[in-house]
Amino acid sequence: MTRISPPRRGLSLLLTIACATAAWADSKPTENWTAKDTAGKAVAVPADHTSVLVFLRPDQPQSRTAIEQVNTLLKDNKDLQIIAVVSGDDAAANAAKLAAGNPPWVWPIVTDPQYAAAGKFKALVWPTTVIITKSGTQAAHIAGLPASYAGDLEAYVAFAAGKIDQSALEKRLAGREIVADSAEQKASRHVEVALRLAEKGLKDQARAELTKALSFQSTEPKLQTTLARALLIVGDAKSAETLIGQFKPGAVFPADVNLLRGWAALQLDRWDEALASLTEAVKLNPQPAEASYLLGLVYQHKGDSAKAGESFRKAFEHTPEGRLLAP
Repeated sequence: MTRISPPRRGLSLLLTIACATAAWADSKPTENWTAKDTAGKAVAVPADHTSVLVFLRPDQPQSRTAIEQVNTLLKDNKDLQIIAVVSGDDAAANAAKLAAGNPPWVWPIVTDPQYAAAGKFKALVWPTTVIITKSGTQAAHIAGLPASYAGDLEAYVAFAAGKIDQSALEKRLAGREIVADSAEQKASRHVEVALRLAEKGLKDQARAELTKALSFQSTEPKLQTTLARALLIVGDAKSAETLIGQFKPGAVFPADVNLLRGWAALQLDRWDEALASLTEAVKLNPQPAEASYLLGLVYQHKGDSAKAGESFRKAFEHTPEGRLLAP
């Protein structure tokens, strides 16, 4: 196989970008979102209070359980902005069901027929609960309905409101993990350990952790995406490609699918396939640092130094360091 010599610091840049993207809770960008609820009133994030956005499907058992728990835990909390988001073609009808449900949803409901809000907040499963602080940072992203949902919700709301600090939050979550430890949670911990090992250059140990993560056969889209990215970081393109092929249609954003497919194709020396996938990934992705960097490697292999340089420049400009240097 032909191997590429990327620009100096390139591999470390890619690992930094990829690990930052893969981290479940480390990346906390400032959120900015406005919409109108079903009563025609404006809602916005951030707000004067901590915001809790709950992405729901009213006919889904897990969503109904989430509705009951949100009602039980948060109904008397006047310091929260609580918003339900109902996505899809039948959003209007489902919003009406939600408002008339048992228990009824008493807070604002936003319809999201084109999945714009779901896309923005990475709501790939239902329910998904996103908690935003008054300053606009994302304090939590709870995908699905883990057994620990009620405890997680209370802990993250308290943290977002400034009632507990990071240490207290971690203690609450650690106590929860002892009680309820799902396969997804176990797999995600192996992935996190693998990424830390990869950062230290311990790729054999990282691969061993990823093998353990794969053994749980999780179908949770965010975990699958993170795991595929981690496999590519340690150079296991074949396992990553197998996992990508198991993604449920529509469960993972097209930009992420194209990025991962292109990255795997690059590692397997399928350059034309990599070029096609990564070009699409750059077009579709609002944060295309990874895709741009990998596209630069493809152009470098093909001998197109001008396009390679342009791609590497765009990759850097979309890193935190590059944005700080922007005019």
